[in-house]
Amino acid sequence: MQKFEKYKVLIILQTALLFAVLVSVQSKSVLLIVISILLLISVSIRVYLERRISIQFKALEKFEYDANTDDYSNTRPVIITPLPKYKHGILFIHGFSAVPTEFDNLLSKFKDSGSFIYAPLLTGFGKGDLRGLKNVKYSDWVRDVLNSYDLMTNICESIDVAGHSMGGLLVCKLAEFRKINKIVLTAPYLTVHKSFSLKKKLLINPAIYFILSFFLPYAIKSDRIGNEGAEKLSRFIYDIVPANCVKELWKLQEMVNYSKIQFNKMLIVLGGTDTTTVNSEVYEIFKPHENVEFITLQTVGHNIIERAEEKDLDFIRKFLLN
Repeated sequence: MQKFEKYKVLIILQTALLFAVLVSVQSKSVLLIVISILLLISVSIRVYLERRISIQFKALEKFEYDANTDDYSNTRPVIITPLPKYKHGILFIHGFSAVPTEFDNLLSKFKDSGSFIYAPLLTGFGKGDLRGLKNVKYSDWVRDVLNSYDLMTNICESIDVAGHSMGGLLVCKLAEFRKINKIVLTAPYLTVHKSFSLKKKLLINPAIYFILSFFLPYAIKSDRIGNEGAEKLSRFIYDIVPANCVKELWKLQEMVNYSKIQFNKMLIVLGGTDTTTVNSEVYEIFKPHENVEFITLQTVGHNIIERAEEKDLDFIRKFLLN
């Protein structure tokens, strides 16, 4: 619930408890009186604190707030670097439940390129527990990507961006705010399959999510670890995650305006056996745009970077460096 909704609920609860105190006094039950008074004091403290928080953020309205990243323009990281800058930089954005090392097969192609390479870790992933993902918002991921790109502008003269799966979705969101030179999207997770459309509608509905998350607080992304065992795990992934981060991922899909994205060239690499990315819908989304090249790797699924042949990785490298 939003902050103002919590405040209203607490006010209603405070009023109800005040009434309960009066009723308990009339009943002359010492136990009921003590319990109702303690509850009233506890809720009254919460009401005061929530009101104090609202006053704080009311005062901060003088600063420019960005709803897309849920932060203020003057709160972002700052980097000052001496000249000269790198001629070229590439920003790599990893996918859902993964970490930057999922690009290892591709990143190895750029070791001697002379380009500045940066692959940040998105908020909540790669940690020793799932606490961060229980409260993460899609705006946190958008902020991660936007801050990373803006920091690189202080280091590099020209910046290209590559994203896999959810990372591709985030790159598209980034391109709404910054014009990007070259973009590479591998298996971009822009929409859901029809079999998941009802689940998505239910999960992104606040009221229904509140109920569902109580009974099903986690979602099994795959049963790769459960079926294959840890010894066969070739890269770092979570295969079970809090329902909240799935909700936020699906909300992000609804927040990208593809008519506003800006770039000079784009390469989209799809997997022919991919059951996660809806390839036909990716084609439709980018059909109105110019300078978009599609490649389909017929024998590869969703994990394109992990499964692609050397010649395909070399093609991506050539696209980004030439």
